[in-house]
Amino acid sequence: SGAVAIEVGALPETPAEPVSVAVVPLPVAPSDFRLRHKTTDRAFYDSARLEAGCFEVVFAREDGRLTEGSFTSLFVPRGDVLVTPPLADGLLAGVLRTELLASGRAVEGVLTADDLAHEFFIGNAVRGLIRARRTVATTPPPR
Repeated sequence: SGAVAIEVGALPETPAEPVSVAVVPLPVAPSDFRLRHKTTDRAFYDSARLEAGCFEVVFAREDGRLTEGSFTSLFVPRGDVLVTPPLADGLLAGVLRTELLASGRAVEGVLTADDLAHEFFIGNAVRGLIRARRTVATTPPPR
């Protein structure tokens, strides 16, 4: 319709770190246009997180490559830099992600669930980097 809507509300508090993050299947094709644009069409993001029963989910493609969270980017420390999945894998070029790449604090690289066995971070421009730990989804989303 082209209508503009603005919503304002308090930002929910971030739980004590590390926050719980589950790996769930990406419910759309990696080529889906919604993955590369910030839109209000967030149903598949929100339902995956709610069904998993944790603070955040990270999506895995069918080939096992991780992409992003439902409202965060993913970062895994390797040496002195953070590794974040490449845009070509089907994800949003978030503001925090873009800033960390531009500053040299992050580089693009392939990540899989095995990379989440130890320390990793999720984050966005509003909340910054958040220490995370991998957990199992309480109710895995349907494929």
